[in-house]
Formats: sequence, structure tokens, C-alpha cells
Amino acid sequence: MPVYRIPVTITATVAGRCNNTWHLRTGSVPGDESASLAAGVAAIKQWYTDLKDEFPNGTTNFADVAINVEDASDRAIAWTGATNSNHTPVGTIAPHLAVCTSWLTSSRTRRGRGRTFFGPIAFDRAEADGTPVAALLTAVRAANDKLVAASLVDNGWAVCIWGLENPAPKG
Repeated sequence: MPVYRIPVTITATVAGRCNNTWHLRTGSVPGDESASLAAGVAAIKQWYTDLKDEFPNGTTNFADVAINVEDASDRAIAWTGATNSNHTPVGTIAPHLAVCTSWLTSSRTRRGRGRTFFGPIAFDRAEADGTPVAALLTAVRAANDKLVAASLVDNGWAVCIWGLENPAPKG
């Protein structure tokens, strides 16, 4: 079951570049996982599309490659990011502030944990003290639930948490 690393770059005119790295397990026979990889990438892309209105104006997202974590081979992927232009006033809260989603595997081990940071956040999606408004949290939860539900279906792929099987030796 090949696992692919998919780096996604989020570019906001008011905050610069941010990155998220997703991992996707394909359950197909190695060498013939193109359809399940494409379906999984489409689900991750949909996560960003569902949340595009929470980003500042002019924010885009982009990914062009999926990298096999075992052999470092790569595959080009199809990704057309959505751009937001819904916010007035234009701007963002401090770029280093983000909403963090913690992902857990069913095994609940220390290695079975991961995080995705959602940001930069549009200026009107936070209270004066930087606290996210309820609508932002609701939108992130809904997008997360949709991605997890799609991932749980027996469809040849799943979003996963990946870590080295054997950690590097300590000196």
C-alpha cells in the first residue's frame, strides 16, 4: 500500500506562503494506484475549496506533485486551487496565528497523531483578541468531517498519518 506525501502551498498576498503536508495511503496494487491517488487528492483539494471563504482575499492553494514516501518517486497531480475574494475589510490577523486540527488514528498511539494548521485567517474571521469566530470553527469542523467521511469509505485511498517506521538512532 503506497503512501504519498502531498505538499500544499497556500499563498496569501497579505501573509506570504504557508505549507501543509498531507499523507495519502492508496490501497491499490503498487504501480497501478493512479485512480485512487487522484480521488484522494481530489478530496484534499475539496477541503481547501470548502474553506476558501475563510482565507483572506487573494489567497490561493496549489499542489503539483505526490511523492512516494518509501522510494521517493513522484507523480504529477491535477490541482486547480480556488481563490477567495469575499472579505471586507481586506486583510488578515497576524499570519502566525492559525486554527490547528489534530488528527488521530484509531490505534491512539503517540506515532498515530498529526496536525494540520489552517491559516492565514481572514481579518473578519477573528475577534478583536485574535480568537476565531464561531463560524470559522464550524466551517473547519464541517470540512474536516467531510474529509474523514470520504476517507473512511472503502474507495482505494485514505488520508493517513505517516511517520518513520524506525526512528533515527540517537547519538
